[in-house]
Amino acid sequence: MEGLISKGSERFDADAMFKAAADVAARNWKIVRLWGVNADGSCTCGRSECPTPGKHPHGGAGWPGRATSDESAIAAWFEDEGPVNIGLWLGADSGVID
Repeated sequence: MEGLISKGSERFDADAMFKAAADVAARNWKIVRLWGVNADGSCTCGRSECPTPGKHPHGGAGWPGRATSDESAIAAWFEDEGPVNIGLWLGADSGVID
């Protein structure tokens, strides 16, 4: 995990995002990997007209089964190049209700 990815005046900081994800996971809250946002504002999912850049689960169907609080699994998300976003698993099974 290294470097920053610029987006205008904003930057994606993989280290800071990982630390935030690890902090959430340390509370035993499960998180899911979401697609990130490229420097030009487009979603890393690759859909040119993505209606929700950086706000939908990475990996398609079955994403609920990939929700985790395992720090090693979460660290692997940040080994890929490019921005990553995270989402908090909500609902009765999570212990966190929205």
